[in-house]
Amino acid sequence: MIELRNIVRRFASGTGDMANVADDSSSPRFGLDAPWVLVRVRGWATDGTGSASLALKQRIAEEVSRFFDKTIYTILTFGTTGDAHVDWRIPMDEEKDWVFAAGDRIVPEWTNPNSPTMRWALEVEMAAVS
Repeated sequence: MIELRNIVRRFASGTGDMANVADDSSSPRFGLDAPWVLVRVRGWATDGTGSASLALKQRIAEEVSRFFDKTIYTILTFGTTGDAHVDWRIPMDEEKDWVFAAGDRIVPEWTNPNSPTMRWALEVEMAAVS
């Protein structure tokens, strides 16, 4: 079980597209430099006129070929006319299935359907594990 004092929150926001798992210089990217568990992903979009799938992808730190980079979860409609909010929480009994290695990153891929008018923000909660 994750203890609340171990949770780390990371934030990112913008008006353009989100990261691309194949481009290591793109952002945002979320992770820790120690083994960690994904706890929650929250996202907001405002002032938009469309939506697109938001794919949460895993970038495996030790895999140079990128062969094992994969989609771990997809939010089918992120963004909408007006304001939108998503809140995806890993169920406590499933947390053991969401443990990542040190250096692994969660890379959100999303093409903003109304850039630069639509603004987005993400909050990712993680916790180090031993």
